[in-house]
Amino acid sequence: MEEEEEKKKKRRKPYDRHLFLRLMLILFLGFALSTCKACPNAGDGVLSIHLSTADPIPGSVRETWMREAIAAVVSLHGPCPFQPFGAVFVDHTLSQEGVKICAGANHEISDPTLHGEVAAIRNCVAKHGQPRIGSFFKNLSLYSTAEPCPMCMSALRWAGVREVIFATTTPRLSEFGWGMIEIRAEEVNAKSVNVRDPVPYLLGEILTNETDQFFTWQFDKSGKCPAGCARDAKTSNLCVKKAVSSM
Repeated sequence: MEEEEEKKKKRRKPYDRHLFLRLMLILFLGFALSTCKACPNAGDGVLSIHLSTADPIPGSVRETWMREAIAAVVSLHGPCPFQPFGAVFVDHTLSQEGVKICAGANHEISDPTLHGEVAAIRNCVAKHGQPRIGSFFKNLSLYSTAEPCPMCMSALRWAGVREVIFATTTPRLSEFGWGMIEIRAEEVNAKSVNVRDPVPYLLGEILTNETDQFFTWQFDKSGKCPAGCARDAKTSNLCVKKAVSSM
C-alpha cells in the first residue's frame, strides 16, 4: 500500500512542477503588462494603441490633416477655443495625400452630444445628402485634435470608418484637468461586438506639440494661453484673442 502511494506521489511531481512554472509565467506577464509604458490600455498617458502594420501614410501628411482638424475648431471658435475639439474626415483611398470630405468642431454648449467627431459626422451626412453609412464612411479616415471619447468612438464604430488618427490622449486630458470617461478608444474598438468591422488602424499622439497647448489653460490659471491669446480679467481670467494695438 505504501509503495503504491509513493508511486502516485512520484507521478504527480512533474505535473506540479509544470503547473508552478505556468503560474510563474502568468504572474510575470501580468507584472510586465501593468508596468509597460507602451502597452494597450496601460493608462499612463503614453500612446497605448496597438498597430498591426506600419503606417502607410507619411508622417508629414498625417500632420497636415491634423492641422486641418485644428483649423476646424479655430475657424468656428477663434484662436482661443474653450472646447478645442476639432475633427476632419479625409479620403486617402483617392490619393495618398488625401482629400477633405467634411469637418466639424465641438459645440456642446447647446448639445451635450455635439463633440467634434459627432459634429463632423453630422456635417458629412448633411453635405452628402443622407448617404448610406456602410458604403460612405468605409473609405474615410477621421482626424481629431484629441482621442475620441467612448461616445464618439462608438459612433465611429457604427459608421464603419477606415482609420482613426488623434492627437492629445485621454490620459493627457485628465492631467490637464478635463473631466473624462477614461475608457480608451482602442478598448471601445476591441469590445464592440457585431458592430460592422473593427477600425483596422488607430494612431495617436500625432502633432501633440501643437494640440496640447489648446487644452492646458482652461483649468489651470497659470497655464499658458494658445498662440495669439492672452488672459483677460474681464472674462474670469480666460484666454481671449489678443487685441490688435492701434498705432
